[in-house]
Amino acid sequence: MKGKLLLIISYILLHATLIHAQTISTTYDNTCGVSHWIVSDILQDKYGFIWFSTWNGLNRFDGYEFIQVKATPGDGTDITSSVIRQIWTDKDGNIVCATNDGQFLLNTTTYKLSSVSAVKPARQHGSLHDREGNTWSVMRYGVTKTSTIHHPASIVSGTENVQARAFLADNSNRWWLATKEDKCIRIYDARNALLGFLGRDGIIHKQKTPFGESAYCITQMRNGDVWIGCKPGALYRLRLNTDGTYSVNRIQPDGLTCDIIYDMAEDSHGRLWL
Repeated sequence: MKGKLLLIISYILLHATLIHAQTISTTYDNTCGVSHWIVSDILQDKYGFIWFSTWNGLNRFDGYEFIQVKATPGDGTDITSSVIRQIWTDKDGNIVCATNDGQFLLNTTTYKLSSVSAVKPARQHGSLHDREGNTWSVMRYGVTKTSTIHHPASIVSGTENVQARAFLADNSNRWWLATKEDKCIRIYDARNALLGFLGRDGIIHKQKTPFGESAYCITQMRNGDVWIGCKPGALYRLRLNTDGTYSVNRIQPDGLTCDIIYDMAEDSHGRLWL
């Protein structure tokens, strides 16, 4: 009996481990936009892009599409070969490429190419564990990305029949969710507990209260102001009061002939771009 019990427990633990370690694999090759099916090396740059070196140039992957980079006459390099054997980053985060015809450097900020004197190649990667937790492996044909599912998605209670249109993680570790059909803006705490619904009066209500506009984007600036862009057109600025409520002001910038706002971003000078 004891042996059967241990066997059952072992099976349950193994099954739980397999569920927890469920993985998804995706292969990228020349049918997906990679410039050649032979991939020689792989790395991730300081901006998070994944780079493949191939027998037909260099490829940058942003998670959606590939951009090809090749040395060509007149681009500032003396390299004529497109066969790249190895890539590595220098101390500034630029990519050094070793080809059959020498080495060149790709500036990852300006994307300009330049010839470099021969330097000792870094260790060839062959595989990569990126900063998002994925594992990339150079295969005989292309590259395979393996992703482990650590946190399966689940539906947030109360949002089953509405479309999510905008999301914000604010500087108080809360997150805001704007939904289309009910024109609500829900605010949750860091543990995903619903704090309430933001009303046009700037109060976070416990009962379901529509904001009254379909918010398409929400952003928070460094000074703490929250901006909400809507469709049909409206632009709102929310400024936090000492009692935890917000002062809500509709903003109508001079010269703005269409106030349907799809996206917003603050630049390094504290300006808001619409």
